[in-house]
Amino acid sequence: MTRISVNTHSHYQIHIFDELPSTNEEAKNGEYINDDVIVAHIQSTGKGRSNNTWESEEGNLFFSIKYASKTSFEQLSSLVFAVALAVHDALNELQLNSQIKWPNDLLVNEKKIAGILIESIEQDQTRYAVIGIGINTTHHPKDIEQHTTSLKREDIEIDNDALLKQLLNALNRRIAEWEAPNGFDSIREDYLKHAYKLNEKIRARTKHAELNGIYKTIDGNGNLVLIDEHGIEQVIASADIF
Repeated sequence: MTRISVNTHSHYQIHIFDELPSTNEEAKNGEYINDDVIVAHIQSTGKGRSNNTWESEEGNLFFSIKYASKTSFEQLSSLVFAVALAVHDALNELQLNSQIKWPNDLLVNEKKIAGILIESIEQDQTRYAVIGIGINTTHHPKDIEQHTTSLKREDIEIDNDALLKQLLNALNRRIAEWEAPNGFDSIREDYLKHAYKLNEKIRARTKHAELNGIYKTIDGNGNLVLIDEHGIEQVIASADIF
């Protein structure tokens, strides 16, 4: 693990490493402060939601932000929707029409191009969200259940430094919107405009069951609302959807 450089962009301090086990783990366990950004050229043990493995080939963009929040841990659960919108905004600047697969995957042409993992910690009586983002810029996993793509495969050429700055700018805007009074209401409204399979039939696989029905909306807590085959409204806090 070698720290290559420390740069700045806006109010962010960017720490760049050649290789880390995980940028999220480094952000949680290292001596970092609010708005520090940790970037790794390679992650050896990257992970996604539900501890799924996130393939981290060199050439893709992997980074985490340590974000100090005045909200409760419960309110922090809705931050992922603001972050997903920020990634969507940055991809949109590259002329890519992305969709957001609930809650935290970004798709292009129904193929995953980016993922988000947010973890909450408390240090020195301050609540932090560690926001981990992975973007397939040059490579994409092939031997997994979900179809994937990359910026390169979509004929988009941009270096990771420039992409990181676009993402940080977008995150700055969307997190400020989320932090405002009733901010999640506007985030939720925009999120639904880009939600993958909204008002379509989906299959939701939870830890305990598999539900089929129509993806109707997300509620004020970020739960997915599904109308099942019997017309009954099901509120789902965590699931993989297909």
